[in-house]
Amino acid sequence: MRVKLIAVLSLMSISAYAEAVPANSYECRGAGISVSYATTSFTGEPILMLTTPAGSLSQSGEQISIQDTVLGKLVSIVTELTPDLSTETLTLIVPDVNVADTAPRVRFNSELFTTTTHTSIGGPVLVTGLVQNSKSKKLSCKASLLAY
Repeated sequence: MRVKLIAVLSLMSISAYAEAVPANSYECRGAGISVSYATTSFTGEPILMLTTPAGSLSQSGEQISIQDTVLGKLVSIVTELTPDLSTETLTLIVPDVNVADTAPRVRFNSELFTTTTHTSIGGPVLVTGLVQNSKSKKLSCKASLLAY
């Protein structure tokens, strides 16, 4: 009896540990916008793709800034740069998500921020007024695990 109990407990702890793994693919949609983010790809680099009615944009590797925060990861790309005037950045909030065989896709809500940072040749102290101005869009997202 004692041997059977140990074997059952051992199997339970192995299967519970092996089930959940971090998601590496995120698909988000909102009003007029679609965002795809993969933490890795065939090249081993992250990829972020953005589609709007105005067109599509894809960036990868070092073009993507990733910051760990209490919200999860802030995944940012620069979409427009005008020297001595402004920089436009898109930032997606990507929470930590674990997926498993029993839950291969996890749905969640997030936001995409468009931030215009006003710049000058002398730095932000020469900008009068608001230096960063942000707008956000609500997104419905799903996270999953893709094998590369």
